[in-house]
Amino acid sequence: MKIAIIFPRLSGPYGGEKILIETSNELARRGHKITLYVYEYNKICGDYLDANIRVVKCRAFKFRRHNLDTFLAYLAMPYLAQKIGRDHDLILGMTWQSALALWWLCKIRRFRLIPLVYHCFEPPRFLYDLQTVTGNSALAR
Repeated sequence: MKIAIIFPRLSGPYGGEKILIETSNELARRGHKITLYVYEYNKICGDYLDANIRVVKCRAFKFRRHNLDTFLAYLAMPYLAQKIGRDHDLILGMTWQSALALWWLCKIRRFRLIPLVYHCFEPPRFLYDLQTVTGNSALAR
């Protein structure tokens, strides 16, 4: 089976990225052809990926501010979706940003015969991390 996985920010081998790496490696080990579509790619992740896994990168906008970069990754999803061909048997969107890419594939590019699967680890931090608490100020409330 040819599987496309959309994972916008493959920034290092930790957290959700580690789950992606382990999932991709297991699918490749089982004989599936895996292509990762990413917006951000840290080359160190390549050391952990199976040699048969292909990585397709989209142009990245980096401001070195986590919340801003995460939001911009969402806006870049239509560009990333344009790189995905119709030769896949399944398209898996991982993380919340990939929802826009899947919507784009379904509604704009009319991918009707390819199953689209969405999986999200957690909601975007910029929606709930709106206040920075330092020191013991949280205890004073």
